[in-house]
Amino acid sequence: MTLSLSRRDERKAPGQRPPRPEEVFALDTQAYEDGALDKKTKELMGLVGSIVLRCDDCITYHIKECAGCGVTRDQFMDAFNVALVVGGSITIPHLRRAVERLDQVLGK
Repeated sequence: MTLSLSRRDERKAPGQRPPRPEEVFALDTQAYEDGALDKKTKELMGLVGSIVLRCDDCITYHIKECAGCGVTRDQFMDAFNVALVVGGSITIPHLRRAVERLDQVLGK
């Protein structure tokens, strides 16, 4: 399924309806399914992106998803380090909360 959310594309394709909300939300699920990259790798990428974007709700979501995919604590720490390098020191408060959430999810 390919959806475009651009107003420009709507003008180019008269008669086509804009995507329904459930179709837009389905893109998120489909993006993380196994493909050339496995789900675990994609969830780690989502986690790093969420840290860089400083979205605490997104971070929590991806921590839970990663844990469900079998990501180990050491793998989480590697991902957190990548996020710190990419996002810079502004991500440190989010990383601190991410480690707290990780400890909760892993039961530590």
